[in-house]
Amino acid sequence: MGQLTEPITHKTNGLSIGVLIIGSLYWDSTESRRRWREDRLDATAPPSRVRVPIRYGRISTKRACTYTMVFSMNLVAEDRLGSALVVQYKQRVNDLADLLDEAQQLWAAERDSFKSNRRIAAKDPNNYWGGVGLLVNPERPVPDRLLDGWAQAVSQERACYEALTTASSEQPVVNGSGMLQFPWPTAVDGPAPEIDLLLATPTNPTIVGGHYPSPCAVADAWNTIHGKEHAKYFEKNRENGITTCCDDVIEFRLRELRT
Repeated sequence: MGQLTEPITHKTNGLSIGVLIIGSLYWDSTESRRRWREDRLDATAPPSRVRVPIRYGRISTKRACTYTMVFSMNLVAEDRLGSALVVQYKQRVNDLADLLDEAQQLWAAERDSFKSNRRIAAKDPNNYWGGVGLLVNPERPVPDRLLDGWAQAVSQERACYEALTTASSEQPVVNGSGMLQFPWPTAVDGPAPEIDLLLATPTNPTIVGGHYPSPCAVADAWNTIHGKEHAKYFEKNRENGITTCCDDVIEFRLRELRT
């Protein structure tokens, strides 16, 4: 994997890094996720709300077969972006080992686990459900050797990354080198995040007939006997500024179903 401890920059304080959060990692009250936020994220730096291509598109069996958030490259071409949160890490990245450590701990939090399994993606390509992707600020000088080291680490789990499902004619959101393919996010309001690198956890969408679920299908899943208690996923996302271009349709459908 190369020299994990070789400094990646001549700057004494390394590279700044943040996490792009599109769902419950930000607000979930489970002990493992709460501890990850406390241990890893900078509580003194307010989150930045940014525009990103997200939608509800993955069936979660843990949430009674309701839908959770996914990235979707089709939304980039259609200019139908939603909003998510960028939160800065406490520590800066001084070498590849630092970057991989943050990625592994992020994946542990995504798995809702206290302990890292030393991976950055799901284990089984035949049952792939997600992994960690890296996005580089195009305005910042990030050393090639860091990106090469990241790609080498991802290559050990490449089959999982390449198992990511896409809709018809849609490009994958993350490539075989673990690099996120959508543009660097712009701020919803105020200045763009002054960060060198972003980590995010694209999860595998549920695609049927080449298509994502419709907004009404998403809302209907939250109206089943067991699904109703998980509508808080939608509500908590909106409370925290995590939204999609279809939120108004989903909300209208939910009100319609409950009257």
